[in-house]
Amino acid sequence: MNMSNEIWIFGYGSLIFEPEYKGKSLANFCEPPIDGVIKKGIEFWHTSKTRGGAPTLCFDGTKRVTKGKCWRVVKEPKSAIAYLIKREGKIRRCKVSLENNRIVEAYCGDTYPDLKGKLPQEIAELAAKSEKKAQKDRGGITYIKNCKRVGVITPLMEEILNEIDKLTRGEK
Repeated sequence: MNMSNEIWIFGYGSLIFEPEYKGKSLANFCEPPIDGVIKKGIEFWHTSKTRGGAPTLCFDGTKRVTKGKCWRVVKEPKSAIAYLIKREGKIRRCKVSLENNRIVEAYCGDTYPDLKGKLPQEIAELAAKSEKKAQKDRGGITYIKNCKRVGVITPLMEEILNEIDKLTRGEK
């Protein structure tokens, strides 16, 4: 655990590929991120209101390893945590193993799995529907593909992407 009063933030989804939120970013408060892992599995089992109902990531209750990024807060810690709460809605603390094998306690988003147990086809359909409702580049298909692009992988990701391909064949 942290031997000092350091504050860390762990990201495992849009915090990595979309760090800005309402004109602020973790860069306002933190050093550049380093790789980190937690022993909490994630899946596309949360419905995002800000992404047109898109399926987004949340913890799934397993102890699988999840890769992400970890930022060390270096200024305005209260503002950094307030930013994370505004962005994520709810946060929790978790143990993160950093790339140098150091273990720290970090804050991360904590959304509930309201889509738990949905089949990849159902998740793909929600992702496709959200693309029409969400602001440009904020729908579910974009979100899932961006997760894969930055190395965030879930057990169902490939099946979901295959279903998305089936649904969007022939679309531009």
